[in-house]
Amino acid sequence: MDVWFFREVCRVGIFLICAQALVQLRPEASYEKYLKLLVGAMVLIQLFLPLGNALAGEDAVWIEERLDALWESMEQSMEEAKEQARQTEERLEQMTMEAARRMEEQLQQEDGQEQGGIGFSGVENAVEPIEPVTVEAIE
Repeated sequence: MDVWFFREVCRVGIFLICAQALVQLRPEASYEKYLKLLVGAMVLIQLFLPLGNALAGEDAVWIEERLDALWESMEQSMEEAKEQARQTEERLEQMTMEAARRMEEQLQQEDGQEQGGIGFSGVENAVEPIEPVTVEAIE
């Protein structure tokens, strides 16, 4: 891409030298401003045409390849981030479960000490079902 840029600069430089020679060899002084206007327009065209061709022509393939590579890299990074998030979530869940188990064991030990060394492991809590309540419409 650097070679392309220098090639275009050299071409515009050569054109400017030839255009300046043409302006100096003009037949009358009154044509000078028209020739300079024409040369300026031609220089601008020579500068912008290669840029347009680069974006839509041969270099467009290179640009498209670079964008595709960037897109693939981004997708890969997103997949890696999702995997890391999943692993972190699993670790957090394991840590939470371990902390809950430790807390439960500690509470059972404290309850066992309060009951004189007897825990609640053999005791069943009987829960009686609640009868449904009916609501009558008020007229």
